[in-house]
Amino acid sequence: MKQDEDSQCAFCALVYTPHDSSQASSHAAPTILLALRDREGNLRLLIHPEFRALLQDEDRAYFQALLIDLPERAKLQPDALFKQLCSLGVGPLVTQTVGEDLTGNPALLELSSTFVQL
Repeated sequence: MKQDEDSQCAFCALVYTPHDSSQASSHAAPTILLALRDREGNLRLLIHPEFRALLQDEDRAYFQALLIDLPERAKLQPDALFKQLCSLGVGPLVTQTVGEDLTGNPALLELSSTFVQL
């Protein structure tokens, strides 16, 4: 999908919040994952191209497991996965923003063009 197609998607932005981080607020944490659901219900997962550099050592195994699990679940259960990602409130991956049209959030629209397919 190109950026103009991404803009017509429902979206969910997730941030990385390390356990011992000084980033107490999810608003200060870096956006690391974008879930984009098109009108047909297809789910795309985009990840920060340098997310590994953002991770603390104790979170690497968690994210390695996600890298294996998320793409498979996106194919098999896209609706359930999107709903789950839109409501994460604890752990190192937390929902920051959810919306129906990415054009209403120019910062995330710009990020979607720099993130890579998971």
